[in-house]
Amino acid sequence: MCLVVVHPSCYRRELYEQDPEDESPWYCQRCIYLIDKYEEEPGKVISYNRLPNCMLCPQRCGAIIQLETKEWVHQVCVNWHNEIWFEKDDVK
Repeated sequence: MCLVVVHPSCYRRELYEQDPEDESPWYCQRCIYLIDKYEEEPGKVISYNRLPNCMLCPQRCGAIIQLETKEWVHQVCVNWHNEIWFEKDDVK
């Protein structure tokens, strides 16, 4: 998996809901997407060009978030584009 490290307040997702005593691994949304795709078609390799990537920049690394529209963005990219924002209560 990608081994990305995130701050709960930056990633804005289910990190706050996780039990601190729970030692099971946490995966970013891209890794969960890839795990799900692998389980759908075991053994199938997803090409580099088909990996989820940010719709706002060309970078393929880093923590990205899947939007309700099924597009992907880096939290930091959203912070740098005034035309795009997360709602205050958008934590999922």
